[in-house]
Parts: sequence; C-alpha cells; structure tokens
Amino acid sequence: MTTPVAVITGATRGIGFEVACRLGADGHQLFITGTRQEGLFEAVQKMEKLGLNAAGHPLDQGDADSIEEF
Repeated sequence: MTTPVAVITGATRGIGFEVACRLGADGHQLFITGTRQEGLFEAVQKMEKLGLNAAGHPLDQGDADSIEEF
C-alpha cells in the first residue's frame, strides 16, 4: 500500500499547522509550505518531534516566481 501524501499551504502555524499534524497522525507524508523559511524550519522540526513524516518548502502564493519554483 502506498503512503498518502498531503500538501498543506500555510502550515507553519495556526489552523494550517493543526491540519497538517492531524493528517500526519493519520499516516500521511506531509509536505508543508510557508512564506518564511525560519517558520517553515521550526514547523517541520515540531512535526518531526511528534513523530510525523514532514518536509517543507518555501512558497509565497502571491509571487508567480515562487509558485513556479514550487
């Protein structure tokens, strides 16, 4: 069976972070985004401490170049 993957934008804090953690607890591989590199790094670290499988990538949805890079 293949592990489900969840891509969550704005997952460095608040509701996005909580949704990501819930999906991770349900067995999803997490791929999270955020606009601030530092916040993204901290969120991934917190998720990993919870035993979740998380990776992150910076993304500013208001910036065409950022979207293209993502």
